Amino acid sequence: MSTSSTSSTSSTSSTSSTSSTSTSALTESERSTGPRAHCVADADGGLGFELGLSGAAGGQAVLLLQLRRGRTTQEVRLPFAETSPGRLRAELPVGTELREGRWDAYLVLDEDAPVRMLPGMNDLRALLGRVPGKGEERLRVRIPYPTKDGHLAVRAWQRSPHAEAGELYIGEDRLTFKGRLFGAGFDDGAYLEADLRGSDEPSRRAEVVVDGDEFTATVPYQALKAGLWDLRLRPSGARGPRVRVGRLLDDVADKKPVFTYPALRVTGEYGPVDAEPYYTVDNDLSVKVTALADESEAG
Repeated sequence: MSTSSTSSTSSTSSTSSTSSTSTSALTESERSTGPRAHCVADADGGLGFELGLSGAAGGQAVLLLQLRRGRTTQEVRLPFAETSPGRLRAELPVGTELREGRWDAYLVLDEDAPVRMLPGMNDLRALLGRVPGKGEERLRVRIPYPTKDGHLAVRAWQRSPHAEAGELYIGEDRLTFKGRLFGAGFDDGAYLEADLRGSDEPSRRAEVVVDGDEFTATVPYQALKAGLWDLRLRPSGARGPRVRVGRLLDDVADKKPVFTYPALRVTGEYGPVDAEPYYTVDNDLSVKVTALADESEAG
């Protein structure tokens, strides 16, 4: 199949395998609330969308993915093929270009207006422990999820290189975590960088121990002042890329409300603070530091 994504509207021409359906294939309930699509992930990171329609007539059925970002419309159209009577499937190969963001899913029948789809059962087991191939030009991750208003959407990431965070360990005064680097290699002098968001403050460097394409990083909390600190890996030291650390290779579209970690009370260079790691809305790893009243002064 052919797919495309542009800054305006992209489309895919129909083929002989495109399903024959029209709005008559939707029940009254499906027309008002949208058809329900089930998603299946494959080991390569691609997604399949499956749905059933009550009937069939001459026409075409297309899966429309639309990027939810500002005033610019970006679309990807994928044809549905009939796998059995009344059952349709559309494929989103991992190589399809999807910009980072949230893509709303629609069903388009013939020339009718797109209809938002509802989420069904998801089989995302293949995303757990996924290890992208070394030959991939960039890491592409797509995770289907239900929106706040109950519709189907796909969260997409596209990065090269990428530093994948693994398990986090909370020590007495520090954060230690393991990770893996994709799309680049380590050189001598690798380190981790903590940047105070929205500030011109110098970055804080943290130690990294490298083992092949894996690494272990340690972030001492005592050196961090109040604010939000974003973590970036410098695999080649100061002369190389700055790689944002995040957690993408699983089946959780939004890590922030799911993965929570305890705050530690630490007294460091800037007095007493509470420090806690967290994942941002983009599933990137950061540390939140909150200043506390100095008990010695308060007393």
